[in-house]
Amino acid sequence: MIVLAGCSDPEPTGTKVFGGKAYIDMPAEFTLMSKEMLAIKYPQANAPKEAYFVEDGSVSFAFSDTNNAIPEGKLGDVVNMMKTQFAAFKPTLEEKDIDGRKAYLLTMDTPAMDGTIKNVMLLTTIDGKLAIATFNSTEVLADKYMAAGNNSLLSLKFKK
Repeated sequence: MIVLAGCSDPEPTGTKVFGGKAYIDMPAEFTLMSKEMLAIKYPQANAPKEAYFVEDGSVSFAFSDTNNAIPEGKLGDVVNMMKTQFAAFKPTLEEKDIDGRKAYLLTMDTPAMDGTIKNVMLLTTIDGKLAIATFNSTEVLADKYMAAGNNSLLSLKFKK
């Protein structure tokens, strides 16, 4: 019998997100948004704490680890409630396993002043609280970025 003392799971690779609680493989050209740009792009009170962008912000990832506690086994109920809230945008919902965690992809198109925004939200829990990773692209740039955005969201790895 061999016992390995002091060994732990290797640290995931990629860009640290959710305050270092997770990592994502996103294309290298994405740049961290400044606090000023975050405040302009996300003026609401529940704005994400971190976001990355290309194309002058027309394409972006955003990461929000909320304070909303999700009881064990209730994530699906919360996500279905969110789907209902977004019903006007005809969202689709897909259950996923992301790095061994239950997660949901909520996908929809929303109107913007200059066209349509393609949105993909990945919803899961971190430390028992709702965590939301989003990828958004203008419709004009969707062909160029949507596949990479989806693949990046699905690449999330969580610190053990």
